Amino acid sequence: MQQYNPPPPPNPYAPYPVPKNGQAVAGMVLGILSVIGWWAGIGELALVVLAITLGAVGMRRASGPGGMGAGHGQAVAGLVLGIAGALAYLCFAIATAGIGFVI
Repeated sequence: MQQYNPPPPPNPYAPYPVPKNGQAVAGMVLGILSVIGWWAGIGELALVVLAITLGAVGMRRASGPGGMGAGHGQAVAGLVLGIAGALAYLCFAIATAGIGFVI
């Protein structure tokens, strides 16, 4: 006859869920889009402003109480890429004698 072994007890120290930082992710995605679409005109301006704003908010949220650093790197990437997209857009607008602001 086979001997019955009961299953092991559950782990009392279950891992904590990883905190999410949606602003950091959104800032990073918009920063990437702003660098890719630097020639897109007025729509680019909205992407740049949102990427920089969400990157800054994501950094503050990651360093705040309870943030535990979640998404800090993504927030920094969103901020840096947003600034890079703004500079590329500004250079494009200057090179095209202001027509870049109207497109």
